[in-house]
Amino acid sequence: MLSNPRTEPHRDIATPSALLLHFAPAIAVAAGYLIFASVASAVHLPRLAGLLGAFLVIGIPVQLTIIRKVSKSAGHSAVHYRARLPIWQHILGALALIAILFGLLQLPLGRASDFLATHVFSWVPTAFSPAADADLATVSRTVLLPVLILQLLIDGIINPIIEERYFRGFLLSQLEGFGLLGPVLNTAFFALSHIWQPHNYLSIFVYVLPLTLFTWWRKNYYVQAFVHCLGNSVGASLAIIAFAKGA
Repeated sequence: MLSNPRTEPHRDIATPSALLLHFAPAIAVAAGYLIFASVASAVHLPRLAGLLGAFLVIGIPVQLTIIRKVSKSAGHSAVHYRARLPIWQHILGALALIAILFGLLQLPLGRASDFLATHVFSWVPTAFSPAADADLATVSRTVLLPVLILQLLIDGIINPIIEERYFRGFLLSQLEGFGLLGPVLNTAFFALSHIWQPHNYLSIFVYVLPLTLFTWWRKNYYVQAFVHCLGNSVGASLAIIAFAKGA
């Protein structure tokens, strides 16, 4: 039977601050994305380039800066969920979570996203809607390939690692006092922080919750970071494969 590496609740910051900090980087990224997407369109780049730019020059630095400032104030690293686990638990945990995600993919969450886009969030800017990627079909292939490669590197690897360090290693550990409600709140706020894709709020919550529960249970965010990177990288890789086939 697996043991639970339980620790005392972490209190590096006040609970209201921990909850609000789920949204600070997201608001900055969303604002930057609107500006960058406009600039990208003006120079014949897809909006995706603007989003990747917002991740790289705004979202990632903001998250790392917040962690650094809190760590300096607390006198120790504010990233707590790094409990040592046997390698077999990392492997078995990742395989189990991947299997769970495959099962969740059978749910009609795409229909839910379509409904939300059409009936709830039809008023949002194009950059925040499913139509944001429509311009990928209009840019030249010479431009598109580098953007898709950057998507794989930034959205597939770099950004998920930083997000998991921030949302799970840092923020989730601050919510231990909530018990099981902690990972639920963390996942819900993580989903809502994706301001640039509100139609996916429900699907993000459903897909991420099992991962966050595992992280909360084992007090280790590395497995979730790996699965997050894997999921995003598969999507980005499929886009590159489709490009290579001329789609």
